[in-house]
Amino acid sequence: MFKQDQKTIELLCRSYPIVTMWTMIFVLVTIRTPFFLILKNMSEVRKRGVKAKCLQSKHKNAGYKYIRKHYKRLHKAIFSETMTDAEKMVTLFAIPNIGPRKAGFILQLCLGEVGCIDCHNSAKYDINLENFKLHNVKKLATKIKKAQDYITACEQVGGSRKLWNEWCKTIAQKYPTRFATASDVSRVHADVIVSVV
Repeated sequence: MFKQDQKTIELLCRSYPIVTMWTMIFVLVTIRTPFFLILKNMSEVRKRGVKAKCLQSKHKNAGYKYIRKHYKRLHKAIFSETMTDAEKMVTLFAIPNIGPRKAGFILQLCLGEVGCIDCHNSAKYDINLENFKLHNVKKLATKIKKAQDYITACEQVGGSRKLWNEWCKTIAQKYPTRFATASDVSRVHADVIVSVV
């Protein structure tokens, strides 16, 4: 699952900054949204842009506008050969509504690194997500430390590939009428991004 679907996304993102933009928007739209709605929501974003219903929360709306304005710079940072993954995550923290978990998800999609420890994974692996909160964190060194702590947590539970594959299994089990298999869940990631480009 990860090996095929993540690689498809990575190859497209590496080649085209506009695909990286849509991948970041995809991550933003997934926040607090059942995964089976993501294709519908992304289709609406493609058609209506900032006026899409799924972007009407203040933070998602601001995140969308920031990504649209800065996606070329963010693309360069994500694919930088000189920045660490923690530094890349801190760059992504500038996107409104994107913290360590979703910055990790962006790097998972674009690079196959880090991962997303969401509510499902945090419960499964007994990880306290409060440890990674960025509220009122202003110092760059503290942000980098939080990012590195998050990366370490992802590595300790098995890394990006395991997080992806296990999450897809969990979602398939949670929504059996929506997804026949974990592979179907995995494939949605690539299908949605390709559909809006």
